[in-house]
Amino acid sequence: MRSRTGPRSPRAPRLGALVIAACLSQAATAAPAAAQEVVYSGSLQYATGTYLFTERTSSAYLLNGLAVQAGPLRVSANLPVIYQSTPWVSYTTGGGVPTGGPQQGEVRDSLGGRMGGPAAMGSYVPGMTTPPASRMGASVPAAAMRVPSAMSRRFTLPDTASFDQVGIGDPTFRVDVDLVPPGRSDVTVTVSGQAKAPVADPDRGFGTGAWDAGGALSVAGRLGGSVLVFGEVGYWVLGDMPDLELQDPLSYSVGIGHALGGSGVSLLASLSGYSRILADTDPPLDVGGAVGYRIGEGRSVNLGLTIGLSESSPDIALSAGWRTRL
Repeated sequence: MRSRTGPRSPRAPRLGALVIAACLSQAATAAPAAAQEVVYSGSLQYATGTYLFTERTSSAYLLNGLAVQAGPLRVSANLPVIYQSTPWVSYTTGGGVPTGGPQQGEVRDSLGGRMGGPAAMGSYVPGMTTPPASRMGASVPAAAMRVPSAMSRRFTLPDTASFDQVGIGDPTFRVDVDLVPPGRSDVTVTVSGQAKAPVADPDRGFGTGAWDAGGALSVAGRLGGSVLVFGEVGYWVLGDMPDLELQDPLSYSVGIGHALGGSGVSLLASLSGYSRILADTDPPLDVGGAVGYRIGEGRSVNLGLTIGLSESSPDIALSAGWRTRL
């Protein structure tokens, strides 16, 4: 008897292992669903990293989603509750992006200086750890004379020792359509569209103050019965902040999982990333692993660990997800 993937957990803020874990563990363990169902799914995720900055940002995301399934159509909504230790990382459909939040103009100017833009032509930009070239005859403050390697240059924003904010993030709305529904073959093909509404405060890192939207095509299938593979590619239109342009990225995720017999346990590995979101920065790239467990009919949980491989990703992220049919 073939299984169906069912509604996914809410899309994590660039935590590919948990997203793929939700899909693959359900495909590996869930029983066939009814023609119509309502599902609650959620996740709690903690991410920490320095990103582009000298100061570390720690974020926690509690995502709560409700989905309605009717045949091949799924409609879902997700509302995140966010904690951040700094306002420098903004929540988007492309994950947590190091925009600088209320200092977005300084991030824009500093990024321009990293790759030979106007800031590199002899004028010092506050916050840059790499000063302009001395061959231009510019006078550089002694405190700025730190010159890290080209691959690890970071810049400093104002101290946020007392920031620590908790609030509601931008809600997201998603529609999925199964082009090849589960149960007809060992392969499932799904197209999806998603939008994020700008209701959160961008100065606290809970949003960008603009609409995001995009779509994706995903394929999941079985290899040899207990081995599952997953792939997804998407395109996202990210709304710009007032003083910082966000590029519209392609996204991609690939994963492989193995169901451990009839135990209800699945082991998973994934690689996910985006094309460049901020000019003159490395694009986001993450690798991760997860374990999923089916508790009972229509219920599952999963744990994930993700490692960031670029300056646009958190250094490490830990995740826990759950799903239950109502």
